[in-house]
Amino acid sequence: MSRTARWDLFISHASEDKRDLAGPLAKSLSNLGFSVWYDEFSLSLSDSLNRSIAQGLSESRYGVVILSPDFFKKQWARRELDGLLTRDLRAKVIIPIWHNVGHEDVEAFSPILADKFAVPSSLGIPVLVEKIASVVRRASQKAEVKTEFKDAPEKLDVSSELRQKLKKLVQEDRLDEALTTLEDSHPSNFVTELRVDLSDVDLSAIQGSVTREEEIAARTGLASKLLHAVLLNPALTPKQCSRLRRDVEEWLDSAMSTGDVLRKTLDSGHRPVDISLLLGRCQRLEMAQLEGTITDEDRRVEQNRILIGLLRLLDFKM
Repeated sequence: MSRTARWDLFISHASEDKRDLAGPLAKSLSNLGFSVWYDEFSLSLSDSLNRSIAQGLSESRYGVVILSPDFFKKQWARRELDGLLTRDLRAKVIIPIWHNVGHEDVEAFSPILADKFAVPSSLGIPVLVEKIASVVRRASQKAEVKTEFKDAPEKLDVSSELRQKLKKLVQEDRLDEALTTLEDSHPSNFVTELRVDLSDVDLSAIQGSVTREEEIAARTGLASKLLHAVLLNPALTPKQCSRLRRDVEEWLDSAMSTGDVLRKTLDSGHRPVDISLLLGRCQRLEMAQLEGTITDEDRRVEQNRILIGLLRLLDFKM
């Protein structure tokens, strides 16, 4: 798949992890058409082990590193990792998998790796394969896009039904699915550009080069760009907006929930794209609260950010 590298992926692993993880992972990726440097695939009896591994490290686009208790015990593990880390300083190439280890274990072995976003092996081989394949494919897509892209068109001519479907997907944070849906019905350079930009965000998140906040901000920006292209995003007049702001203040004073305030604001017709994005964030926050996956403090912080976003939208047209 790569024009400049001999292999798409190099899998660094301990032999103890071969049967349950490294082997099935390498086979599944190879079956998808990726070229994988894996010792059982890539070494012959006449090969020099050290020379072959060095070649695999230098001529692979990405290094999948299976971090496990057995991996940490190997003397050669540090050498392989150092080779990948040297390249990672220039271009993010490491895709870490945590196998039966936690953050403290990884930090003790390599503080740099501990700060990288990692994929836990507990997700299972199919999910690991999907995530790794997504990184490689999107990077390939980015490399192949050579067209000069323009800014988003004022509006894409889509049906009302498709418009509502895209709006729902974006609100549910299913941006990749929204782009696929739009790409199938309205292929264009604009949609391709969004997909390439999304691949950059996802790749950076997987490799730990952006914070979670930066990832959310980038995805929100892409979602806004998409919705601006398929939805009219009218703003109320300054006088109407002033009246709406007073209404919002009254709703907040009445202890109305943030979600209900956003829904009533959306009914006003003011900046529906931007309000929809805020509502989507609010709905995900409410779901996280129900599932108990967010602390009260984090919930309050995100809720305040959403409210500040709403007030800024209203102030913008005052």
